[in-house]
Amino acid sequence: RSLIAGLVGHGPMSHVWYHVSEDFFETTLKLDHVWWDFLPKVVVDQTIFGPIWNNSYIFLLGIMQLRSPKVIWEDMRRTTVPLVLEGLKLWPFVHCITYGLIPVENRLLWVDAVEIVWVTILASQASGKGEEGESVVVAEGGAVGVEGQVQEKVTLEADGVTRMNSDGNVNVSLAMDKAAA
Repeated sequence: RSLIAGLVGHGPMSHVWYHVSEDFFETTLKLDHVWWDFLPKVVVDQTIFGPIWNNSYIFLLGIMQLRSPKVIWEDMRRTTVPLVLEGLKLWPFVHCITYGLIPVENRLLWVDAVEIVWVTILASQASGKGEEGESVVVAEGGAVGVEGQVQEKVTLEADGVTRMNSDGNVNVSLAMDKAAA
């Protein structure tokens, strides 16, 4: 699903965003080749494009999961601010490089490479941490979620249910065929 969301959403949206924003800053604001011209680009990217992309991603995943519009809207409403705040830990620095050093035609490739690392970090956090008192659950079929909300897919070696609480303790229940044991 994430691959499809990236192909359908992130790639085309980012391609257009990088070209339109570059044109806006160069022709409208006349910030072409000023040493500090990357700073307003980073601010605009983080305040406008970041939330738009995050919500587009949640929307696309919700559609592919056949969730109701009400549930998708609630997911978008609930996650917008936390995703933006979490992103501020990495993306302003990355976008200083994006807008300061990387030519516009290579920005999407650069950002996608960094996103592979970013998604890996988020997936590891999602698989090991929940809010206080919550459990992160890995259910049959490999769905990972907090209190029943699917957040990431993983592959399990055996049929069963794995539960990890916020302290990092793991409980595994395996359903094994007596013939296999």
